[in-house]
Amino acid sequence: MSYNNTKYKYVFPHPVVYDDSIDIESVLKAMSCEADNHGNLCCPNGHRSKHKLTIHTRTRKGTNTCHCHNCGEFNGGPYRIAKWYKGGSSFEAKKWLSETFGIEKVLNPDYVSPRGETLTEEELRLAQEQMKKVQQAKIIETEKKVKEIEYLEFDETIKYNYIKDIKDFFPNTDYWQSFNAQQRLRVVYTWFYNRSFELGSNKAKYGYYKNRGIDTENKWLKRIGYLAVEDFDTILKEALEIFPTDILVLVGLIKEDDSEIGFKLSFSYVKKGGLLLVPSFDLYSNTVTGFMLRPTHPEQWMKDSHMKEIQLSNTSIIFPLPFGLTYSSIKNHNVFYGTEGHPDAVALPGNVEGEEDRAFFSLPGVNGLNEAHLGLLRGKEVIICYDQDAAGKKAAFGYSVIDVAGIKETYILGKDDLAKKMRIENLQKYNKTFVETSYEGIDKKLEKAGVSYKIKEWDIKIGSDVNDVRMYGNLNKIF
Repeated sequence: MSYNNTKYKYVFPHPVVYDDSIDIESVLKAMSCEADNHGNLCCPNGHRSKHKLTIHTRTRKGTNTCHCHNCGEFNGGPYRIAKWYKGGSSFEAKKWLSETFGIEKVLNPDYVSPRGETLTEEELRLAQEQMKKVQQAKIIETEKKVKEIEYLEFDETIKYNYIKDIKDFFPNTDYWQSFNAQQRLRVVYTWFYNRSFELGSNKAKYGYYKNRGIDTENKWLKRIGYLAVEDFDTILKEALEIFPTDILVLVGLIKEDDSEIGFKLSFSYVKKGGLLLVPSFDLYSNTVTGFMLRPTHPEQWMKDSHMKEIQLSNTSIIFPLPFGLTYSSIKNHNVFYGTEGHPDAVALPGNVEGEEDRAFFSLPGVNGLNEAHLGLLRGKEVIICYDQDAAGKKAAFGYSVIDVAGIKETYILGKDDLAKKMRIENLQKYNKTFVETSYEGIDKKLEKAGVSYKIKEWDIKIGSDVNDVRMYGNLNKIF
């Protein structure tokens, strides 16, 4: 296999160059994004009416990104937005950005002409300098993110607030009128959560977990809601009757639609079975701040894309805590088990009435962690029980990607260090230019937060994840 593109003398620079050189607002304007009546740029993703984009400029923690909370598809920095604009083509995105904003192509250090000519000594030096700038930009960006983390701290002196009836805070009350966006989000989500228990089928919910080998007496299943597809219309009708549409759109519960009603539930593309509502709770109350929605009968396209859950949250308003991380668990436990998904968490031993209680937190996917939340685990011991496949290893230990002329090679940190070292030495020996980008695992993130941890590993033959280990009757082999 050839690792190098030797055909072109000049190539487009790395995406990080575009993200560092161009303001996201300039990209949106160049795309002719329309503005609303207040001059706010709006999402161009085919909505029936204008939807304001949330734009995070460099002055806001240096993110230089935008996000549409209505469709959830239009989000990212200059390069990613340009790629969307050009139909997913990386080449066309770079070409458009380069031509529109005057970004020069860079010398390709691996260039070999049909006649066998290579770069001159001066050109090669310049090409290597350009690649070093890209690496340095990535290092600086990583250092910025480390410095910006403000870890949460658990305050045991704050009294837990149990809300008996969320209706006391509906839009027809004085409370609602004084509420900010975060408080209104919690009212909408808590109503949706509570209503799922009134409409939902316990038989369908418990049947799903029983098929996964999880005891139906598991106490955490009582906290997971269920909404059948047949009840989608009821939820939509009631939500529109109770809450203002702009709030429902803001929190991501509904989207605009071409139907007579004009709106649909954001997860209405689920057509069979129902949704399991896995909640994230507010730290100091029983209100809900977000969900992971797991279809019991996912659509084929979801299976093909390995999409197991649908995120329902608005992290620009409030970033939900992981499922299982609650006021009670933090106050009463010193050991926490971390899993990738909620089925693994409820599959842990100690979740059935009568067994010794076991605290946990589960993350919605590899990228579902807000590092600030790790501060809540200071003084605790965390045992990571991630999946034993490649994705789980990457999430646990972190990984390094070596990019050689667009060909990416992945190395698990602490596992593939020797192989990576040999690869880099080989590249350097033959003066091949490459970019190495490292991504931290949960181990390093816990270290930075000052949290004690262990990573549990086991033979994948007894089960690739905790849920599988339970189903195969092997829990006593790892716990």
